[in-house]
Amino acid sequence: MKIGVLSDTHVPTRASCLPKEVKQALHHVDLILHAGDFVSIEMYEQLQQLAPVEAVAGNMDRPEITRVLPSQREIEVTGKTIGITHGWGGPWDLPQRVCSRFRPDIDCIVFGHSHTPYYRKEGRTLLFNPGSPVSSSYRSYGLLTVEEGRISGEIIHF
Repeated sequence: MKIGVLSDTHVPTRASCLPKEVKQALHHVDLILHAGDFVSIEMYEQLQQLAPVEAVAGNMDRPEITRVLPSQREIEVTGKTIGITHGWGGPWDLPQRVCSRFRPDIDCIVFGHSHTPYYRKEGRTLLFNPGSPVSSSYRSYGLLTVEEGRISGEIIHF
């Protein structure tokens, strides 16, 4: 299973729309995970037109988003458990903070907030921050692949 991973899209406050490179890539995924800071409900709805979406709300999301999305969730994908949260606070220990919100045997944690890509295995858990596709200096998104009992990821810079 191919999963597109986004966070911190900030449409329309930092960008008028999702970059075309990202939209094209998402046409080829089975599922989209979004780790918050859509900002508007329209961005959430646009993603749902591309593929099924599992998401959480972020600290910059408007009430129209926070009313329909939780701040944290766990989903199961092809036998693997993925936790999704946005994140909070400063960037220096963000991965450790998001880990503290999930059980230690979770397979993957997707998070955002820092706008900085992060890919690291901590024990059995893959920590995965796709960065932001609208960051002014470093635009990125992520892809996760779940197959043959394994989960792996890739950060795509454009």
